[in-house]
Amino acid sequence: MPQPGRGEEGSGGGSEPLCADPPPAPHTHSPSPHSRPAHRWHVIARHWLRQTRCRTGEVNPEHDIETPYGMLHVVIHGAPKGNKPAILTYHDVGLNHKLCFNSFFNSEDIFKSIVGIGVGAGAYVLAKLALIFPDMVEGLVLLNIDPNGKGWIDWAASKITGLTSSLPDTVLPHLFSQEELVSNTELVQSYRQQIGNTINQANLQLFWNMYNSRRDLDMNRSGTVLNSKTLKCSAMLVVGDNAPAEDGVVECNSKLDPTNTTFLKMADSGGLPQLTQPAKLAEAFKYFLQGMGYNSTEGVAPVTHTME
Repeated sequence: MPQPGRGEEGSGGGSEPLCADPPPAPHTHSPSPHSRPAHRWHVIARHWLRQTRCRTGEVNPEHDIETPYGMLHVVIHGAPKGNKPAILTYHDVGLNHKLCFNSFFNSEDIFKSIVGIGVGAGAYVLAKLALIFPDMVEGLVLLNIDPNGKGWIDWAASKITGLTSSLPDTVLPHLFSQEELVSNTELVQSYRQQIGNTINQANLQLFWNMYNSRRDLDMNRSGTVLNSKTLKCSAMLVVGDNAPAEDGVVECNSKLDPTNTTFLKMADSGGLPQLTQPAKLAEAFKYFLQGMGYNSTEGVAPVTHTME
């Protein structure tokens, strides 16, 4: 459970999921929210990975990691397995590692090994990490990724919505499809309550502001523009049909190398397929890992990044 003063959750490497909280609220010694540009999150993720690698053998799975841009609360599950990669997860705005990934990792069909899983804002951060430090990332599963920064119209609309709606109700349309919101499904009701009651609201607002001020991911498919660069690692893009991120994921797919990219559009899964259809996603995940050269007898350490 999140603790007072901590931010949303995230994850890092290990034999099972690991989680990290975002920088603490502004009253700490960390820089003010205005001095933390969104593009610095990949630096925090890289710094956090280095710091946690030497701590995964400790009994206590929770650590507060000091970074140049603030404190991260990290939760590590499991222990390293030789040279096999860890699972690094990064959740979306409004969620933490439990709300975002528990259904998926607790699925009976989940293959306990991966390289990187990011959802929404977390997918953006991990993709940027892979672009800047390609040797650190072997593969990525990116759910609901939007490679584009917010335009002025979107930015203004977001500001107006923030003035007229509560923070949870502002974030929900980012997470769920319009159909799910109109139907006010049980999952939407549950997450509205949990976002309001279990997520640190000050840190959630900072994370939301950072994500909405992001820049375009600097990537294009080889041969489309001069000096283009794109992800070098294997990637699987996932989105639900009619999800709010559908257009962004389709555009991201057009920017990646088709020889090492898998695009999965899941029917009847809403905005968060890892929650609504974890077994189907786990099956796709197994095939993705097999394509990378792993099989069901090899374990890969899961790590989860959290911001509470």
